Amino acid sequence: MSNYIIAAVAIALGSAIVLWWMGRAARRVMLRAPAVPWREEMRWGATWLPLIIFVACAVPAAAGVALLDRGGETGIWLIAGAVVALGALMIAQRPAYWQFAGLGMATPEAEERLETGEVNWDVAIALAQEREQGWVSRVMLPVTGALIVIGAIALPLHVLPAERELAFAEWLWRVDDEIEFATEDLGRPQVWTDIGFEPKDSDTDYKTFADGGRVKLSYFAPDTTDEQVARAIAATKQVLARNEAQGRWRITAVPPEGATVEVVWELENG
Repeated sequence: MSNYIIAAVAIALGSAIVLWWMGRAARRVMLRAPAVPWREEMRWGATWLPLIIFVACAVPAAAGVALLDRGGETGIWLIAGAVVALGALMIAQRPAYWQFAGLGMATPEAEERLETGEVNWDVAIALAQEREQGWVSRVMLPVTGALIVIGAIALPLHVLPAERELAFAEWLWRVDDEIEFATEDLGRPQVWTDIGFEPKDSDTDYKTFADGGRVKLSYFAPDTTDEQVARAIAATKQVLARNEAQGRWRITAVPPEGATVEVVWELENG
């Protein structure tokens, strides 16, 4: 079992235990609540918010971490979605304050107790109202939640293009080795490969598989014939096709004698 799977299980189980405990404590408090203001809203929050938080945040986060083991972008977007959901909940606590207060009654508000051990509901409600009007609920949490939502969406959009280009480059490095092996008996040329049919314009001109690439075969053995050069180009095409290359490819061969041969090849799946 990989470390990613272990981490995903830990996230799911840890979140489930914590949210179950919070929900259980809040329900026990709210079920004994007298006819205080916003009682039904708080009971609803104590019952359903732990489940909503678990489904919206913990489940996609755990699934995303598990999928990181396989590579690809699905896991990253699931984790980003979990963070977006967390930010959305931070924003939602403002218009749905008393539903969230119901979950909070299990902790600080419920600590205000009478000598009998029961909750002092006059003190608890007054404290909750004070927090509703405080700057944390009115300003900090909504603003922080909005920043989290924006960041969780913007960060993958900024990082993933570079990750896609890196995956393309790693794929091409493997293809480079296969081309070297396939042309070993065809003049043993030096193989040079690069991503993108057109060179990069800048550091942020990220290339993907659909952008194709370039292959240069040079420094053939001195006794290499024109036929071997042509076969080396054909072998290069076969390697690219076998590895499901996409887009347009420029294959350049520099024989020991004669003119340079350049072939522009567009794959059907490009």
